[in-house]
Amino acid sequence: MMIKHILVCVRWLLALLVALSSALEANTAAGNEGAMIGQQYEIVGELYAHSVADDLNSRVVSFISLVPLQLTGPEIISRKVVPTGSILTIVEKAPKRFLAFLYPDRYIVRVNTLDAPAGIPVVISLSRGIEGKSTALNPLIFKPLF
Repeated sequence: MMIKHILVCVRWLLALLVALSSALEANTAAGNEGAMIGQQYEIVGELYAHSVADDLNSRVVSFISLVPLQLTGPEIISRKVVPTGSILTIVEKAPKRFLAFLYPDRYIVRVNTLDAPAGIPVVISLSRGIEGKSTALNPLIFKPLF
């Protein structure tokens, strides 16, 4: 009985270590994050701006998330297409979340064709198709401007 309990614990720890190493690898794969601040990109692919509410009762927009997917759910207040040719500027790295190593890196951005309400950040997360393999951002959606 004791050996069975130990084996379950060992399996659980191994699964946790694999998950943590995958998350850390995904966060470091993008390369030098500091070099991204100030970088500008032209939107050349499909991208959506989702207004998201943290509080489902008040349904007040907390942030705008940019993703190449048409997301739905009770937290999505609205969605609009980001026009091709728009210019995205990376402003700063978003504040860390609790247990940050479990989440992809996030950046606060500015898009010249989006009118975000004052105080509402526009955010991209290096996940869900935003991230690139050999570049920080997916080249099918974002064309770097030099």
